[in-house]
Amino acid sequence: MGAVPALAQETPPAPPPASAPAQEQQDPATDQASGPEIVVLGKRLQDPVEISLSQADIATYAASDIEELVGKISQQTGGKAPALLVNGRRANMLDIAKLPPEAIDRMELLKPEAAAELGFAPDQRVMNIILLKRFRKTTLEPSARFATEGGRVEYGTSATITAIHDFDRLNISIDYARATALYESERGILQGRGYGLFDTVGNVTPAGGNAQLDPGLSALAGTPVTLAGAPATAPSGTTGLTDWLATANKPNAYPTGAYRTLMPASTKLALGTAYNMRLPDESTLSLAFNYLRDESDGANGLARASWLLPAGNPYSPFSDDVTLSRALDSAGALRSHSLRQTLTGGLTLQGPFGKWNWVISGKADTSWSETRNDRDVDTAGIRALLNAGDPGLNPFGPIALARFGARSVDRVTSNTANVGTDILVFGKLLTLPTGGAITVNARGSVTGHSIDSSSHIGGIVFGRDINNLESDLNLGLNIGLLSRARGIGKAIGDVSASLTLRRNALSGVGSAQEYLYGLNWAPLQSLSLRGQLGSARALPPIDQRGLPAIRVPNVPVYDFVRGETANITQISGGNPDLLPQKTDTISVEASWRPKSKANLNFAIGFRQTVIRDGIGTLPAIDADVEAAFPDRFERDAQGRLTALDLRPINFERQRQRGLSTRFFLAAPFGRKAPPPPPPADPMMGMLSMMTGAKRVATDPESATAMLTDPSRGRIVFGLSYDLKLEDRLRLRDGLPERDLLATGPIGGRTPSLHNLTAQLNVAKGIWSTALETRWQSGSRADGPNGLDFSSLATVDLKLSLSPTKDSGLGKRMPWLAGARATIAVTNVTNARTRVTNAQGVTPSGYEPPYLDPLGRAIKFSLRKLF
Repeated sequence: MGAVPALAQETPPAPPPASAPAQEQQDPATDQASGPEIVVLGKRLQDPVEISLSQADIATYAASDIEELVGKISQQTGGKAPALLVNGRRANMLDIAKLPPEAIDRMELLKPEAAAELGFAPDQRVMNIILLKRFRKTTLEPSARFATEGGRVEYGTSATITAIHDFDRLNISIDYARATALYESERGILQGRGYGLFDTVGNVTPAGGNAQLDPGLSALAGTPVTLAGAPATAPSGTTGLTDWLATANKPNAYPTGAYRTLMPASTKLALGTAYNMRLPDESTLSLAFNYLRDESDGANGLARASWLLPAGNPYSPFSDDVTLSRALDSAGALRSHSLRQTLTGGLTLQGPFGKWNWVISGKADTSWSETRNDRDVDTAGIRALLNAGDPGLNPFGPIALARFGARSVDRVTSNTANVGTDILVFGKLLTLPTGGAITVNARGSVTGHSIDSSSHIGGIVFGRDINNLESDLNLGLNIGLLSRARGIGKAIGDVSASLTLRRNALSGVGSAQEYLYGLNWAPLQSLSLRGQLGSARALPPIDQRGLPAIRVPNVPVYDFVRGETANITQISGGNPDLLPQKTDTISVEASWRPKSKANLNFAIGFRQTVIRDGIGTLPAIDADVEAAFPDRFERDAQGRLTALDLRPINFERQRQRGLSTRFFLAAPFGRKAPPPPPPADPMMGMLSMMTGAKRVATDPESATAMLTDPSRGRIVFGLSYDLKLEDRLRLRDGLPERDLLATGPIGGRTPSLHNLTAQLNVAKGIWSTALETRWQSGSRADGPNGLDFSSLATVDLKLSLSPTKDSGLGKRMPWLAGARATIAVTNVTNARTRVTNAQGVTPSGYEPPYLDPLGRAIKFSLRKLF
């Protein structure tokens, strides 16, 4: 008999009354009642569920689609995206991302040991999403979001069409979003970071090795004058030495924040469709296609120029030549523009073969991107006029745009394509006398990668064309050593072991191996323990090796060597010389699910990771890092940082250890109302009428009961806490190991020792509230120019109103049934990290708006199901 892609069940349901139509007879294998057993392509797993979310629990999240919902719940998987099942069958996010949460009957996070039995990697968590058997709805959701401090507005609309009939489903979606640019000046940041002497009016310094600007000006000031800001009268006409006395040795710092964006303007368009159908012999076919267009426009500050202003120029009062430094506001901001278009398609065919199951999948994607950054403005013509002493050109005043030459624009394009196929076979090999079983999964895949890139930077044209064929072989073995149902297992409990072997090869690069051992023990029905030992050698992906170099001017960074913020040219892209990364891991975890009417789970784990030849970008700009990678830094004659290469590199060794805890609770609250009289069709409930499903669970704890009885509510609470015990890094062989938790820095700060996230969702009647709090402890970047980073606590709040037909509001205004109005406030307290140096001063580039440009934001959305 073929395998049945069923959901969970507890006991076979009683047959419906004789008055029910014959076609509505419930099949025990597909009944949607909750229970301890799950059938995945015919494979029965006893009590595999660690966390279960009912329709009522799901409703408390007020999520717009499954992608958002899974992202919220992934807190319980350590933040790592889970492997997905839909109705007990393999799926990926491409297939189900835009399905509305209302189409879900329940969601189940399976126990860790279930991954290996189902053919997934043993270190993955598996989430099973059970859909309603009947669902046909169209959703429309316009939204608008704005920052309470002003300057940024985001708005968009999403729409989906969904139809589900047993195992057949169709989903079509469109998402459109726009956002306005946010400038530094809109956050009170006036002077551009790292501009130094480059000011919109100008600063002058001695030229030709002179020690002072002008002996006469020094005599008037009573001290040698080595620089001076152009006086306010300079842009409008000629000046004398006395006009420069007020600015002697006082450089100008004119506001330039209006020429640099903290967040670029952006436009996004996403189109998607996914189709799933049942084939003969209980096989299923899934098809999915997505198109994404992502475009952004930003400003990178002003072009800068240094001109020699000869003595005798009508606009120079100095007896000697001087150097004039200006930020060229007349030429406008240096613009940046990026456009990326991606087309993705996927196909999955799966089904049973006796006691075995097979999955064949294929995926293809292609992407085209272009990045354009203004590098500079040609001022050769202006320089010639200054040398000629042209009275028609005031170098301190507004300069006609026509006097500037062509802009120098860096342009980078890339075309990538990936086409691959994957075959997986898994199932039970044999049953052991102890009651356990040996299951095997074997997977093989072949993928072709291609990247064709070109760059036009500073007049130099560079191209790179990389084509690789990647093969991947996986073999997994899961052995059920003991079973609680038989023999010694009754006293010891369930014990299983797993082994995963993998070999990955990339043409022209090499091969890599991976192994992972696992041991699971469940001494009690409510308690499970897991340990894993693994070693992996990962080849660098094609984008880290093949992307072209991109140069972005006027990027502010903090230079720990000099203790200052520098405006530099930042280089990013790929590095073809990257070595494979080797990672060794040891982890243990305990999970406790006590017997309770509430859905309750607690987990604690320890993990140690040792990385050799780790791949990453420069950890910070300090003396040790510069000594290890001197070719990544460029400095001028005065030692100021001018360019930084942030293309990926290999680090010698990194060792990390940490503890993590997870807590989850889902429970009803409020007084139970007496059960309502059964409807004419006992298989139909209110939720059935709302969603179009013809057969749904009518458990009094379900969303139906919660919505019908205003006195009955639901609470969902999740808590995660991570503690870093150790984080040590050696940049290169021969250099000392540094304790990042004590001395840092990584990206300008030490990692926070403590990180906590809490989620609280409460729903009652037509109202629901979601509260999320995140906290991280303070940290410090040590050194002669070290910085202190404050702790940070942020709070997000979401309030939703969802009228139903039977609610008071729904009866007065029936057109509101199926609608949901939501107000969401992110960063309610407008909290930001505070950064100070040893003197208690916030250095330039670490002002709060740079760390969190948006701050508190309010989003309004109205969602309607038709």
